[in-house]
Amino acid sequence: MRSPTANLVLAVLAGTVLAADGPAWSQRAPGNVFASGERPTVAIAATADVPWRITGFRGEEIATGTAVPAGGSAEIPLPARTGYYLVHATTPDGIRRTSAAVVPASRRPAGEPVWGAATHCAQGMSTAVLPILARLGVGAIRDEMYWDQVETGRGRHQLSERFAAWHAAAQIAGLEVLQLLTFANPLYDDGKTPHSAAGIAAFADYAGALHRLLGGRACAWEVWNEYNGSFCDGPAAEDRPRSYAALLKAASQRLRRDDPRTRIVGGAAVLQPLPWFEDLCAAGFAADLDAVAIHPYRHRPEGVEREIGELRALLDRHGGKAAAIWATETGMESFAEHDWERGLGLYERAREESARYLVRQFALLRLAGCSRVFWYVAADTGSFRTMGLLRQEEDVAGTGPFTATATAVAYAVFADQIGTRPCRGREAATPYCRTWCLRFAADGAPTTDDVRVCWSTVPSTLELRADAPLQVVGLMGDVRTLAPVDDVVRLPTGPEAVYVRGAVRAVTAVPETRLPIAASDDDFAGTQGAAGWSYGFRQGRDGAFQAMAWTRTAWDWRWAAAGHPYLHHGRDGCEPEGDAADPWYADRRWTAPAAGPLALTGQLGSTDAQSDGLDLHVQVDGRTVWSRTVAGGEIAELDVPLQVSAGSTVDVLVGPNRAASYDACRIDLRLLRAAP
Repeated sequence: MRSPTANLVLAVLAGTVLAADGPAWSQRAPGNVFASGERPTVAIAATADVPWRITGFRGEEIATGTAVPAGGSAEIPLPARTGYYLVHATTPDGIRRTSAAVVPASRRPAGEPVWGAATHCAQGMSTAVLPILARLGVGAIRDEMYWDQVETGRGRHQLSERFAAWHAAAQIAGLEVLQLLTFANPLYDDGKTPHSAAGIAAFADYAGALHRLLGGRACAWEVWNEYNGSFCDGPAAEDRPRSYAALLKAASQRLRRDDPRTRIVGGAAVLQPLPWFEDLCAAGFAADLDAVAIHPYRHRPEGVEREIGELRALLDRHGGKAAAIWATETGMESFAEHDWERGLGLYERAREESARYLVRQFALLRLAGCSRVFWYVAADTGSFRTMGLLRQEEDVAGTGPFTATATAVAYAVFADQIGTRPCRGREAATPYCRTWCLRFAADGAPTTDDVRVCWSTVPSTLELRADAPLQVVGLMGDVRTLAPVDDVVRLPTGPEAVYVRGAVRAVTAVPETRLPIAASDDDFAGTQGAAGWSYGFRQGRDGAFQAMAWTRTAWDWRWAAAGHPYLHHGRDGCEPEGDAADPWYADRRWTAPAAGPLALTGQLGSTDAQSDGLDLHVQVDGRTVWSRTVAGGEIAELDVPLQVSAGSTVDVLVGPNRAASYDACRIDLRLLRAAP
């Protein structure tokens, strides 16, 4: 529940007007984010009638009309139901657009908040974003107070006006704070990452001083950010795991000296690199923290739960059973556009992709046991122009300050539907299936309060056995009811997740018409030939298959080719080397256990728009049966018929187009045969 002060802040912000070229939009609620039950409207400066239309999440037209000006502005009504809306107003200067959202009325569930967002108030992001986040169901934020701005003279620690202001604003908005402790200070170790005994001790003193200055008003303290990535330099970088473990130990001891109950979040990892955590565990870091921080960025959510499971097992083996796992950053970036919006800076298609991604990623992170999840980022920034729940304060598209995106609505609906419920597991799973049904419930017994998040990356149908109608809630909060027929509710699923509410006795998936017998990601292993898969490379498309070696890198365990720094296979991707004159292909080979007709289906293609493309081929026993050159960022959908004999080799070849820069390739393939 918001405090009276938070309500005052909302009221003041509601009058904010963005000055832009042409007519300016007025916001009747901050960010045009309205709660269910409110009267949602937007207004545009006008002296003549303004024709308008409103479109929804999928670009569908929802309403049209003409706004009549009064007092210099024209009011445009929005639909009162939960959803995301884009308003198109025709003015003498052209079409002006703004976005808006109607979200479930925020109600903070009992217990610690699970869902958070990363903010950049320390870097100048306006605190006006904070009450909007609270409206979306965000319960905690993650932000910084930089060491070199807290300690400006040796031993002198103080809060800057900016730091004090954002922390106070978070308190007013009812948001918990995960406090980051970052980075170097020119007063110590020549401004490099602290590495000397004196530098590490000074960093620990900064942590203790900040704890005192804030009066302990932080839910937890995260020591450093992405130490294994870009934010470590100087002598400390020579042995990052050892250096970080020493820094973490000193900071945690200093914080707990003042308050033994202080919670420490450590790991400082970008992505979730198992080798990094293996080295940290060897250095004994698990004993110095309450939660492990990961940043599980990935091109698709599916598979994140498997990687976190590997980390959980590692921690358990090294004395970290009591440590929780927190995803202190996760998100996605896309610059996809619909044809109609090119050049406008809206990135509506990118936001649609992000909304679908968020729900699946959040659900899988809870399946994996993550206690807290922070979306990156609260609002777009100059460096991250499409990752925000909200647009930038000075939005280049002229929509207004911190206006809502479809991702914001997806977040709000998810937080409302799931709350703090734990995930009780995945239902209806069969080998190699691409259908997900995750059950969220307060306890183990089926009740009408159960919520299931259901989707599939390959179109499928779930059968839910129920005695009463089930409520199905869509990504944007739309609601429909499905009644059982002969005690069964049939639910078609696709990549856009839905929530199913109600008591369900059992869930099964309608079998696919073609039976999956192998999959590139599910079968991935550190042994050549496991489940029929071999990992190799070849020089030229017709060169001989050469086996790769299982190799430990700073980021993962992978199959790599000696003498080739980039040529490798990972669980869900690979990378070639060379150029058109001397191409080196990554070759993922599957050996058929029996004869028969099969199909190779799935996705194969470039993950980076900066690539000049990839040269792709599928061969059976050396004979090419499918070829395609894809552009940078293009993913090919495969459904290739194959005729194999027992022992036949199916080779998936990925090579460079002209050059090999940015040539990461996505591999998500299944071998199918006709069901008996």
